[in-house]
Amino acid sequence: VDQDNTFTTYLYDKRDDFGFPIIKFPHISSNIHTKTLYNIFHTQVIRYSRVCNKLEYFLTHIRDLILLMITKGCKKRILLKKLMKVFTSERIVQKYNIIRNNKNMQYVVSRFLR
Repeated sequence: VDQDNTFTTYLYDKRDDFGFPIIKFPHISSNIHTKTLYNIFHTQVIRYSRVCNKLEYFLTHIRDLILLMITKGCKKRILLKKLMKVFTSERIVQKYNIIRNNKNMQYVVSRFLR
Protein backbone atom coordinates (compact mmCIF):
# COMPACT_ATOMS: atom_id res chain seq x y z
CA VAL A 1 0.00 0.00 0.00
CA ASP A 2 1.39 3.40 -1.03
CA GLN A 3 1.36 6.66 0.89
CA ASP A 4 -1.87 7.65 -0.87
CA ASN A 5 -3.57 4.39 0.28
CA THR A 6 -3.47 2.68 -3.11
CA PHE A 7 -2.21 -0.81 -3.81
CA THR A 8 0.94 -1.06 -5.88
CA THR A 9 1.27 -4.09 -8.08
CA TYR A 10 4.34 -5.31 -9.92
CA LEU A 11 5.89 -8.59 -10.96
CA TYR A 12 8.03 -10.77 -8.79
CA ASP A 13 9.84 -13.61 -10.47
CA LYS A 14 11.29 -16.00 -7.91
CA ARG A 15 13.71 -17.30 -10.54
CA ASP A 16 15.58 -13.99 -10.28
CA ASP A 17 16.59 -14.95 -6.73
CA PHE A 18 18.06 -18.32 -7.67
CA GLY A 19 21.82 -18.62 -7.32
CA PHE A 20 22.20 -20.01 -10.82
CA PRO A 21 21.22 -18.84 -14.32
CA ILE A 22 17.77 -19.68 -15.66
CA ILE A 23 16.98 -19.91 -19.37
CA LYS A 24 13.78 -17.92 -19.71
CA PHE A 25 13.71 -17.52 -23.49
CA PRO A 26 15.38 -19.29 -26.42
CA HIS A 27 18.25 -17.74 -28.39
CA ILE A 28 17.37 -16.24 -31.74
CA SER A 29 19.65 -18.76 -33.47
CA SER A 30 17.72 -21.70 -32.00
CA ASN A 31 15.32 -23.79 -34.04
CA ILE A 32 12.41 -21.31 -33.90
CA HIS A 33 11.28 -18.65 -36.33
CA THR A 34 12.77 -15.22 -35.61
CA LYS A 35 9.33 -13.62 -35.44
CA THR A 36 8.38 -15.95 -32.59
CA LEU A 37 10.97 -14.49 -30.24
CA TYR A 38 9.91 -10.93 -31.07
CA ASN A 39 6.27 -11.88 -30.52
CA ILE A 40 7.22 -13.32 -27.13
CA PHE A 41 8.71 -9.92 -26.29
CA HIS A 42 5.55 -8.17 -27.45
CA THR A 43 3.26 -10.35 -25.33
CA GLN A 44 5.52 -10.02 -22.29
CA VAL A 45 5.29 -6.23 -22.54
CA ILE A 46 1.50 -6.47 -22.67
CA ARG A 47 1.56 -8.80 -19.66
CA TYR A 48 3.73 -6.34 -17.73
CA SER A 49 1.34 -3.52 -18.58
CA ARG A 50 -1.57 -5.48 -17.14
CA VAL A 51 0.18 -6.35 -13.90
CA CYS A 52 2.12 -3.17 -13.06
CA ASN A 53 -0.01 -0.23 -12.03
CA LYS A 54 2.84 2.31 -11.94
CA LEU A 55 4.72 3.45 -15.03
CA GLU A 56 8.06 3.25 -13.21
CA TYR A 57 7.65 -0.47 -12.42
CA PHE A 58 6.33 -1.18 -15.91
CA LEU A 59 9.35 0.49 -17.54
CA THR A 60 11.80 -1.20 -15.18
CA HIS A 61 10.47 -4.63 -16.18
CA ILE A 62 10.60 -3.63 -19.85
CA ARG A 63 14.20 -2.44 -19.52
CA ASP A 64 15.24 -5.74 -17.95
CA LEU A 65 13.37 -7.67 -20.63
CA ILE A 66 15.01 -5.71 -23.45
CA LEU A 67 18.46 -6.30 -21.98
CA LEU A 68 17.70 -10.02 -21.68
CA MET A 69 16.34 -10.23 -25.23
CA ILE A 70 19.46 -8.50 -26.58
CA THR A 71 21.60 -11.20 -24.92
CA LYS A 72 19.39 -13.72 -26.74
CA GLY A 73 20.40 -12.17 -30.08
CA CYS A 74 17.46 -9.83 -30.69
CA LYS A 75 18.04 -6.50 -32.39
CA LYS A 76 17.41 -3.49 -30.16
CA ARG A 77 15.87 -1.55 -33.04
CA ILE A 78 13.19 -4.19 -33.63
CA LEU A 79 12.48 -4.51 -29.90
CA LEU A 80 11.98 -0.75 -29.60
CA LYS A 81 9.72 -0.77 -32.64
CA LYS A 82 7.56 -3.46 -31.00
CA LEU A 83 7.61 -1.49 -27.75
CA MET A 84 6.45 1.70 -29.45
CA LYS A 85 3.58 -0.26 -30.98
CA VAL A 86 2.43 -1.31 -27.51
CA PHE A 87 2.94 2.20 -26.15
CA THR A 88 0.58 3.65 -28.73
CA SER A 89 -2.30 1.40 -27.68
CA GLU A 90 -5.18 3.29 -26.10
CA ARG A 91 -5.17 1.11 -22.98
CA ILE A 92 -1.52 1.90 -22.17
CA VAL A 93 -1.94 5.59 -22.92
CA GLN A 94 -4.89 5.86 -20.53
CA LYS A 95 -3.52 3.63 -17.79
CA TYR A 96 -0.18 5.44 -17.45
CA ASN A 97 -1.40 8.85 -18.62
CA ILE A 98 1.16 8.96 -21.41
CA ILE A 99 1.02 11.90 -23.77
CA ARG A 100 0.57 10.38 -27.18
CA ASN A 101 3.35 11.66 -29.35
CA ASN A 102 6.43 9.87 -30.57
CA LYS A 103 8.92 12.28 -29.05
CA ASN A 104 7.49 11.86 -25.54
CA MET A 105 7.26 8.07 -25.84
CA GLN A 106 10.79 7.78 -27.19
CA TYR A 107 12.04 9.89 -24.28
CA VAL A 108 10.30 7.63 -21.75
CA VAL A 109 11.69 4.52 -23.42
CA SER A 110 15.23 5.85 -23.84
CA ARG A 111 15.34 7.10 -20.23
CA PHE A 112 15.04 3.55 -18.96
CA LEU A 113 17.34 1.95 -21.51
CA ARG A 114 20.54 3.76 -20.59
